[in-house]
Amino acid sequence: MVLQNDQKKWRIRECIAGQLTSLAEIYSLQTVFSYLIPITFKFCSDPVSIVRTEAAKQIGNLIKKFNSSEEGKLVYLPAIIENIKGFASFTKFTQR
Repeated sequence: MVLQNDQKKWRIRECIAGQLTSLAEIYSLQTVFSYLIPITFKFCSDPVSIVRTEAAKQIGNLIKKFNSSEEGKLVYLPAIIENIKGFASFTKFTQR
């Protein structure tokens, strides 16, 4: 992701991270899972802490979207939860 390579563009990344829940409302579960969830987790690993914080705030709302349908619970939610569990194994506290 080009934005993540440029440290000067952290404000743009923070703004995008803050809008992930709003974007998820207008797209299908499959689209959110394929595109927005990977962006969210990428932002959760961002070198700038405010971007990580903003992205982490969005995860709960994104989980609610998947939890609101049977398809989301069965197909997508288990993979998202496994991704979240992966953060527990990072050695740096800033990544957990």
